[in-house]
Parts: sequence; structure tokens; C-alpha cells
Amino acid sequence: MTIVSIKRLDKGTIERIAAGEVVERPSSVVKELVENSLDSKASHIVIEVRDGGASLISVADNGCGISQDELPLALERHTTSKITTDADLWQLTTLGFRGEALASIGAVSKLTISSRVDGAQGASVTSVGGQVQDLKTSPRPTGTTVLVEDLFFNVPARRKFMSSPRSETVRAVRAVSDTSMAHLDVHFKFVSNQTVLLDLPPTADARGRLALIHSPTEAKEMLRIEHSKDQMFVCGFLTRPGLTRSNRTHLTILVNNRPVTSKEIGKAVLLGYDQRIARGRFPYGFVHVEVPSKEVDVNVSPTKSEVRFKNASFVASAVVRAVRKALEDSSEATPPPNIVAHRLVAPKPKIVHDSQRTSSQQQHLAVHT
Repeated sequence: MTIVSIKRLDKGTIERIAAGEVVERPSSVVKELVENSLDSKASHIVIEVRDGGASLISVADNGCGISQDELPLALERHTTSKITTDADLWQLTTLGFRGEALASIGAVSKLTISSRVDGAQGASVTSVGGQVQDLKTSPRPTGTTVLVEDLFFNVPARRKFMSSPRSETVRAVRAVSDTSMAHLDVHFKFVSNQTVLLDLPPTADARGRLALIHSPTEAKEMLRIEHSKDQMFVCGFLTRPGLTRSNRTHLTILVNNRPVTSKEIGKAVLLGYDQRIARGRFPYGFVHVEVPSKEVDVNVSPTKSEVRFKNASFVASAVVRAVRKALEDSSEATPPPNIVAHRLVAPKPKIVHDSQRTSSQQQHLAVHT
């Protein structure tokens, strides 16, 4: 029998393995960079991709920026300005906290960060496959721009498993639109191959943003849901039983203003509709659950896309109640079990030009009709 000795992996291999847990595809990069922009208090974020994000991803913001001397540090793993001890994980006020995103992205791409803090000189730093190269002055406005080129250039196996550019673009657009529902006071713009696919100016209410993500007609017909109990609050807008999709991907779920994937909440929404929609059809819109931070663990996965509730059944019950009450109040009678819901073809992304922007408005955290 051949004895296989244990070896210590080299730093580059370790970095690429770790990056695979955070950077699954281009939409993962977009999500992480947009979250960084929001944590920097940006009010205007422009996302640009080419070839579905495989050849280029750029996220530019007008946030507080990163100082020149901290730029190289930002590319190191487990460096962050958002927490200092593990106790902070139970009282998070930011979207990011793991200190992994930039290092992970830099390990599998050619990454350039240019940034400037107010009152200081701008600077930029470059990393190729995790190797930090140039740090130099770079005149620019206050804020940060992260440029990611040739994603997975050094991990060809990962690149082979990417979907078509169109599918990857759709995923990235969805990541931005989901995030935008928790930040109504921020202007998001998504550009793909020099075509504007999403332009979401600040709005005073959630229905207004839904009108831009879906359509004014769909948003107008959505039902407002709301339920509160103890220290938990559920709110949102969902389509009527006659307006459904063939999959669950168009339902945005927020937990404490964080876009997440939650089977418990997704199932609770369907249970709330009871027999009002056909099997295999799904309502859409968004559901926001607010709970005390100590009641939910957001540090479940490296992507931060999953959460774990201390009392999942209590949360699910509240979501069911919110949905059922909205349907009952709207006189949506329970149909017979063999109902066939109307089919709705998912609309193509709308191209919105700069001339159609509205002026900035103050965001209200509460959901208004």
C-alpha cells in the first residue's frame, strides 16, 4: 500500500480554493461589490458588465472611499472596517462583515481599485491573481471604482461551468434589483455591453421601485402585506393569485434589509396563498422580515445569502398570516382546487435612458402603498 504524505498547500492554491466559496459566478462579484458600495454610504451606484461579466465587471460609487494607505490592506483576506470582534456578528449594521470579498475576487481575476476619500488625493491599486502590484496616485472624484477583468482567468474549470453571457447577465441584474428593494434612496444603474438594462432612481416608496423592476401595471396590482407580532415585522408587496410566474426567482426576500434565499419564507408565502394559485406557479414581488439581530444568524455561508432564524416556525407563521390577511382584505376568494392561474411571460429588461431619470427623494424605511 502506498502511503500518501500530507502536504501543506501553497498560498496561491489556498487563495483560489477560498475564493471559490465566495465568488461562484459574475453575479456573486456584482453582489459583493454593490454591498461594499452601500456600506460606504453611496447614493449613486453604476454597475457595468461585458460578456455577462466574464470579461469585465465595473462597480463605481460616490461613497466615502478608501484612503491610499489602506488600499493594499483592503486586498488582504479578513481585513474589514465593519466589525472588530465576534460579538459584532449579532448586531450587524452593514451588509459586509467577513473581510473576504475583495481578496477572493482578486484571487481569480485582474482587479483594480481606484478610490479617493474627501479632502485627500485619489489612488489606485492593482492585483493579478492575488498578487498585489501597483499602488499609485490616481486623480478622481470622491468614491470608489472596482474594475474586475478576465474573471476566472486562472481557474479554467470554473469558467467552463459559467452559463451563457445572457444568463449570467440576468442573474447579475436580479442581484442588483433584489438589493435595490432594501435601499430606496439609492440610485442604481446597470449597463450591459453599453446598453442600460436597469435604471432605478431614488423613490419614496417600494411600489414605485417595483414599477421600474417589473412594470407599472404589475406593481399597481400587487397587494400590500403587513403583519407584526412582538418584535417582528413583516411587510411587502405580492401579486394577486392570477398573476404568477413559472419559478420562484422573481420573489425578493429581505431579512433586516439583507437580500437572502430562505426556503422557510418562500414556503410560507405559498402557504399563505393556500389553493388560490395552481401547482407549479409562483407569486412574485418582495417580502421583508424584520427581527431583532440576535434572533437571526447571518454568518451561515461565505456568500451571506442564507440566514438561520432562532425560531423559524414563528417567522414562517407571521409571513403566512400577512399573506392571508392581504388576500382576504382584497376579497380574493379561495378558488376550487383545480384553478389554472394565468400565465405571464417574463418581460424583457427595459432600456431606460438618462433623460428619463427623476430627482432624488428621501427614502422611507416603512413600506407605503
